[in-house]
Amino acid sequence: MRWWAALPRDGLGALADRLTVRFLYGQGAPGWLGRPLRLAGGRFVFRDAGELYGYVEVFLHHAYDRVPDFVPRDGWRIVDVGANVGCFAAYVCRRMRRGTLLAVEPNPEVAGRAAEHLGFWRRRRPALRIHLEAVAAGAAGGEAVLHVPVGGSVRASLNGEGEGLLVPVRGLDELVPAVGIDGVDLLKIDVEGSELAVLQGAERTLRHTARIVLEWHGQFCREDVRRLLEANGLVRCAAFPGEEETVGIDYYRRGARA
Repeated sequence: MRWWAALPRDGLGALADRLTVRFLYGQGAPGWLGRPLRLAGGRFVFRDAGELYGYVEVFLHHAYDRVPDFVPRDGWRIVDVGANVGCFAAYVCRRMRRGTLLAVEPNPEVAGRAAEHLGFWRRRRPALRIHLEAVAAGAAGGEAVLHVPVGGSVRASLNGEGEGLLVPVRGLDELVPAVGIDGVDLLKIDVEGSELAVLQGAERTLRHTARIVLEWHGQFCREDVRRLLEANGLVRCAAFPGEEETVGIDYYRRGARA
């Protein structure tokens, strides 16, 4: 989305972010890593360039709300699975003054920073119920090994091999009602290949979900996800493939047809 097209939706904050990000990426040495940055989405601390690009995806490229009906609105109940440092969650807070947000992030170091970032919005959105769970969403409760590449928290995955962090796993069917959500207006998923497992742990939740936007990894996984969601009355209404055929973002709406 070009900056002049973003102005009606996000105001001057979008233009300021573009100028700031261009300056940060243009530096020869990333001296901004680990330092607080004030952006339109709040106050952030990024530990690697991938985390900043996650902000760019959400606030500047609008990766998760390119379809107008998926732009967060006041009163919505939103679940953010794979929250990382809280970029999408912050975007939700910026768009909504009331409603409910549940963010789920298993990496404890990253979840700690997400909690700080969302604290900025808790003070500004007293009518917005904000919850953060430092767990992995999966098909069933238990534990799993989270693999975090060096300098790449946005690529953390439960699908890797070798040593990693042991993290708790809970299904959305447990997490969602625990925070008082009885229906989901928007479910966002970005879990680096564990999309199907997340949905398998949301059997009851999916019956009361209106919209899903997810980043898929691998065509086989994508088709498995499509079949599962269509069986629950959610139909793909838009698709945005990435530069490679192994990743992209799909939008699903209840009862919709492309």
